[in-house]
Amino acid sequence: MPEAAWWLALVAEGGVVVDLRSAPGGWRGSARRVRALPPGSRVAVCDFSPASAWRCRRFAAHAGMAPHREYALLPGLAGPGFAVDLRAAPVSYFWAGLFAMPAGPAPLLTLAALASRAGRTRFGAAFLRALAPGRLLLGTRA
Repeated sequence: MPEAAWWLALVAEGGVVVDLRSAPGGWRGSARRVRALPPGSRVAVCDFSPASAWRCRRFAAHAGMAPHREYALLPGLAGPGFAVDLRAAPVSYFWAGLFAMPAGPAPLLTLAALASRAGRTRFGAAFLRALAPGRLLLGTRA
């Protein structure tokens, strides 16, 4: 994942950003800072670790946040990536209109075809959650 935070375009102006990879004071210090914010303050939590969905939700609960939107962050091949809203319609659109088959050896094409087919089922959002290397959770301080 490139270090450039292209996903910041989704964060509301004036919103507080917590990057769980490099939060100053660690995870608990960041949670204390978010809890100290006035109610209604906009907060964005991102993570690129293997259990990013779980970590973001756990942080939000611990920090007293009300989550509003969750995005899967997928890297682009040459530049910014994709932020896919994890509601049913955007996930369906991603699998039907944006997911592209890579060029390469037959085993890679086979895996990509299986991923595309699995993504178009009713489990598409769960499949995308499992594949996405990053997560962005947007919410407010409750």
